[in-house]
Amino acid sequence: MSKEDDNKALMHRWYDEMWANLDFAKIPELAGPTYTRHDIRGTRAVTAEEYRDELLPVADQWKISDFKYFLMAEGDYVTSIGSWKINGQMQWDW
Repeated sequence: MSKEDDNKALMHRWYDEMWANLDFAKIPELAGPTYTRHDIRGTRAVTAEEYRDELLPVADQWKISDFKYFLMAEGDYVTSIGSWKINGQMQWDW
């Protein structure tokens, strides 16, 4: 398996196992010790545990639906394009 395939397999787990199921306890298993977030707060580095703890409170409040994404990989880099709805209303595109 190529490095790109390995990296894409990890990202499939990130989306299919963690995000689709809101299983934020998986974040330390799937993310490195320091995780760089690119989100509405800007680019920031957090530990996997900090990111998990940030998301745990919403796990019981959110339901993810209409979830689809596409991964692209080259070398050490993987990026995704995707969309989902939170609680059937708010659409989130990335």
